[in-house]
Amino acid sequence: MEREPPIASLRRPLPLRPWGMVPVGLLLALWIGWGCALGLLAGLAWLDAARIHGLILGLQAWYGVGANPPLLLRSDFHLHIITSLLVMLWLGLGTRLFTPRMLPWLPAALFVPIAIADELAQLGSAARTFEWGDQVGDLVGVAIAIPLLLLLRRLPVAGRRTTTLPPALARPPIGGNQN
Repeated sequence: MEREPPIASLRRPLPLRPWGMVPVGLLLALWIGWGCALGLLAGLAWLDAARIHGLILGLQAWYGVGANPPLLLRSDFHLHIITSLLVMLWLGLGTRLFTPRMLPWLPAALFVPIAIADELAQLGSAARTFEWGDQVGDLVGVAIAIPLLLLLRRLPVAGRRTTTLPPALARPPIGGNQN
């Protein structure tokens, strides 16, 4: 058997993934980067609560609805919706990568203790206050995220292995050894 020269192997076209498939490495990098950004924002929100409160008041003034508006016009309510939506989508992307069959319910189950713990931790903070409207904003964010997570479940991902064992260690077929 004649060996192929090394240059000839470079001339062969590279195998392409099917159209529309997202590489799993790209999703993993996005998940890690997004998680770091969310963690940084959460840390800043807790360490510099006065600045966040100033941002909320500035956003409220920009809305032009006054100091004590109804719940649906509060900027804090809108920020809770956006934050819970982003956290749910981040949890959903992680679920899609590691346990795709659990979408969309595992991200919701993981988010509930996060939201409750965040609101309960505010009871011990002098700069932040517990409000039921924040929980309602979190629920609205979760409700918006659920259909998006159902779409994420349908996303075809390239590079997923069907088995975790190498073929040499995999169990032989039921009908016996096919050698």
